[in-house]
Amino acid sequence: MSQAPYSLPLSAGSGTWIYKPQRNALVARGWNASYTQSTVWPTGQGGTVNGQGSLYFRTQMANATINTAFTGTGITLCISDNNAPFTVSLESKQVTVGSTANDAACQTLGAAKTISIGNLDFGSYNIALSVTASNDNEFRFFGGVVQTMIAVDAASQQATEYVVDDQDAGWELERGGEYGWAIAQNSQAFRGSFSFVCPYGDLATAIYRFKGASAVVLYGQPYTDTRDYSILLNDKLFNSAATSSGWLLSPQTPLYFQAGLDPSTEYTLTYRDYSDDNPDCPDAAPDLYCCATLDSLKLLGSASGLAHFLPSNISSSSQTSVIVSGSASPTVSQPFGESTVTESQATSTNVGAIAGGVVGSFVAVLIIAFGVFLLWRRRQKQTASWNNASVSASRTNYPPPASNASATVGSSSISASRDPTIRPFALGQPATLMSGPPVRREKSGAFVAPESSVRDRTISAGGSVSGVGATAGSTTSRSTRWSLRSSPLTKQVPPPVHNRPPISDIGSTWAGGESLPPAYRQ
Repeated sequence: MSQAPYSLPLSAGSGTWIYKPQRNALVARGWNASYTQSTVWPTGQGGTVNGQGSLYFRTQMANATINTAFTGTGITLCISDNNAPFTVSLESKQVTVGSTANDAACQTLGAAKTISIGNLDFGSYNIALSVTASNDNEFRFFGGVVQTMIAVDAASQQATEYVVDDQDAGWELERGGEYGWAIAQNSQAFRGSFSFVCPYGDLATAIYRFKGASAVVLYGQPYTDTRDYSILLNDKLFNSAATSSGWLLSPQTPLYFQAGLDPSTEYTLTYRDYSDDNPDCPDAAPDLYCCATLDSLKLLGSASGLAHFLPSNISSSSQTSVIVSGSASPTVSQPFGESTVTESQATSTNVGAIAGGVVGSFVAVLIIAFGVFLLWRRRQKQTASWNNASVSASRTNYPPPASNASATVGSSSISASRDPTIRPFALGQPATLMSGPPVRREKSGAFVAPESSVRDRTISAGGSVSGVGATAGSTTSRSTRWSLRSSPLTKQVPPPVHNRPPISDIGSTWAGGESLPPAYRQ
């Protein structure tokens, strides 16, 4: 099997970039995020607005760094240094690199210069960009491009991209507590939506197993409430963070990239709303959360290596696209499950016998349906009575809404920095509380439930969840998948209202006295 070059763009918002000393901080204390074409702060719109232009990170700090690890043959960095001194180190050794005026890729992003390191032997490398910036010499980073190699068929010499949607049946979504994975809409997301989970802890995971790929890319939708996360690929752990600029979403952002995989090896990718580097979710602000998002997973390899993923071998519930890189006109397959039905030749039949059978069957179905309806009404009345009794009995055991909570699921403990039952306003869809065993979810599933009171939006350490009928210490299966489903126990939690800029771009009324960046001054 041959190998062919492949270029992967990594935006500045990608979790593959490690910003030090702090990501999304004041420019004098770390790296601050902004957009090139977003000129007005979306006050009161709570993360429902996509950033315009290119996302970049800026700093005025005298000792700031950006690190990344990659497997490939080279890397390109897009910057605007504004005469701020900087150095580049490869494998902890400083290298001399010339910053060109610009190339097409970086110029498109809005960067002024390009740093290129190439002609490396295919392998794994660590690169560090160290910056000495100041108030007068602000340094800006726009992301970059990794050059790597992908296994291809000798005949085609083209890499095949297999894109797995977040709604694909192959995902194993583990809820991590009483409040699990749900769906949010975004027109710029892959297939128009993405999944998210907010109870921070190592039990909130998304797992996908694959074979035949030589590289993999995980995409998410960073926004105000996304923070630390981790990826476990077999036994290799990667910890990072991904926070967007203010309330603005960053659609289809690479959260993880790994090349140099063995197509003959089976891999298990585990995505967690948890980082071993940060066991407790950092408190950025009182009304910010610690969530993780899942948009899609891209598998890269040869057509023969990924043959078992092709439409003829995929179940009808899968949601994927197959793209051949390098072809004159890349093709995207239709959603699997949409098939063409060919009618067979008509045969002679006894019309009278068929009509009589249809009428008789219809009458029988009506009788059965009426009986089922009566039984359903009786059970609904019993369930409603039980729910009312459960709510009344459990409310007195709860701490105040502002208190921190620790919920135990099975034998593991999940710590939350704030009330985990309240889902962020940013995604524009209310949270859903679920009880009972998880079941398969559908992309079109809808949340329909009554509102809960403020007192219901709390959880006690070891107590029961108000109105849900399940205890915080109940055992949760870790092998089943989450589903959006209708249930008399499903509740809708009103989201909090964000009424100020986030901690990342704090204004003159905040500590430090720094004003909003130029792009957001009104």
